[in-house]
Formats: sequence, structure tokens, C-alpha cells
Amino acid sequence: MREPFSPDYPSDQSSRILYTPSAFARNSLLYLQEAGALTDTRSRTSRRGQLPSYLCLSVMDGTGQLSYGGEQYELTAGDIVFIDCQQAYSYSTGSTGDMEDETALWSLQWCYFYGRSMPAIYEKYCERGGRAVLHVAEPEPYMALLSDIRGYAASFGNIQEMRINECLSALLAQLIEASWYQGNDAPNPKKMDLGKVKAFLDKYYGERVSLDTVASHFFIDKCYLA
Repeated sequence: MREPFSPDYPSDQSSRILYTPSAFARNSLLYLQEAGALTDTRSRTSRRGQLPSYLCLSVMDGTGQLSYGGEQYELTAGDIVFIDCQQAYSYSTGSTGDMEDETALWSLQWCYFYGRSMPAIYEKYCERGGRAVLHVAEPEPYMALLSDIRGYAASFGNIQEMRINECLSALLAQLIEASWYQGNDAPNPKKMDLGKVKAFLDKYYGERVSLDTVASHFFIDKCYLA
């Protein structure tokens, strides 16, 4: 198996943890395989594939490109990548971003993970409109979870793997929730509710109706409704 980020992957600032889960974690939990962060200063392209892993990667600054599933994606600061690493993919650095170090091309943090339930979870993510790259309005919660995962991977404790499982579950929940907002054309029950929302607003257009009131009435997240 080719490792996700090879040990000799060159970068000026890199922190990489290869994690060995226990048999209990492999059988019962979402478990970590690798976590890390880096700042790249040289243009490069890295290609991977056929890995029994799922990758979640956040672009903290700078730009780059991802090739996955026959599509090309432009990556910018704040983007979140979530892909099945059984498929071939490649990523490459872009032009200089807005980081303090003007020579840096981009800054990333990531984790590779797996679990017996992951194929079904990823299938659900795709069914709900999830894409390889999410352009999220608030990337900070994803970055915080990735940072927490690295922290737990570097620590020792009798519930370390449970904490990692907890963080990975929270990360997946955020990814699946965000998949509703990516404009996918697949059938989406919440999109179907918007016709009723319009009829409701037409009926009560003369009254003072708040966004919270409408969202609560139709059981729709107010950010999605907006």
C-alpha cells in the first residue's frame, strides 16, 4: 500500500503522524490512519489511489488543484476536500496565496481514516449531494476538528481511540450536513419543500414573518432557507 503522504514528501513546515489503530478500533470504531499539516513552498504534484482510506483535507491558505473522479477542482483557502481514496486522485500546489510568508504556495491540514461503516456513510454523503470539494462559509469548525484529531493522535490515554472516533464522527456529521448546500441537482427532499415555503410567504406577505418562524414551520435549517 502506498502511504497517503510519503515520508520524503518535501515541504518547509510539516507535521505528520502515522497512526496504528488497535484491533478494537478497526473492528468497532471509525479509526485514524494518518493526520498532519504542512506549508508548501515549491510547486509539485502528488498522485495517489487504491488506498483503503477516506481523506478529509482543509486548505487553510493559498491555492491548489485537485483531480478526482474525472473532474478538476480549483482549491482555495477555506475549501474542504472529502474523497474516497480507492479512486485515483492527484493534488498540486497553485500560485502564491495571502500568507505572511510570500514564498508559501499553500497550507493544508488533513486526516486519512477508515471504518467498517465508511463505504455506506460515503455513499449517503454522495446521495445527499456531497461533492469532492465543499466550498463552506465557515471552515473553522472543520479545521478545529482536524486539529483535535492530530492532538489526540499525538497523545496517550485509555480512551484515546474513543476520542478520535468522536472527532471523526463529528467531522462526518458536518460534512454530510454541508452537502445539502452545495447546489447538487440530485433529488433533495428539502429542495422540494421550497415550493410550499413560497406559497406560505405569498399567503402571509402582508405580515411580519421572520426567517426563524418560516424555518421552524417547515422544519428547514434557516441557513439553507436563506
